[in-house]
Amino acid sequence: MRRKNNVKFYYCYHNAKRRCESKTNNRYYCYGGKGIKFCWKTYEDFVVDMYQSYKKHIKKYGEKETQLDRINNNKNYYKENCRWATLKMQANNRNNNVNITFNGITKTQRDWERALGLSRGVIYARIKLGWNVGDALKCKNNKN
Repeated sequence: MRRKNNVKFYYCYHNAKRRCESKTNNRYYCYGGKGIKFCWKTYEDFVVDMYQSYKKHIKKYGEKETQLDRINNNKNYYKENCRWATLKMQANNRNNNVNITFNGITKTQRDWERALGLSRGVIYARIKLGWNVGDALKCKNNKN
């Protein structure tokens, strides 16, 4: 595969590799600086492992909504720990997200707020005030 015909795919490879290996990269401290390694030895190895799933993701979500994502952010970049994700999927897979489980359903705090029609930060404020999770997830138009 020629790089110029697959610019986005190549840049996903290149940028992830640089975040892990180049101390001059402005995001190195979040990746290589924390011990995260980029395990593909060559671009060709990356193509073999990731290109078919990349094409499938682009077909479904489009190029703009296709980002390389680590499933477990505490682990390295390697085939079994990487996937193609939308921007929203990536936002929900951040280390600083607050996940809330209620009635066996786990969502980020922000996803609960969206689902319940609550403003950003309402659930956090309620829990900080000492509300239990069930009460914090209630709104005037919702009878959880």
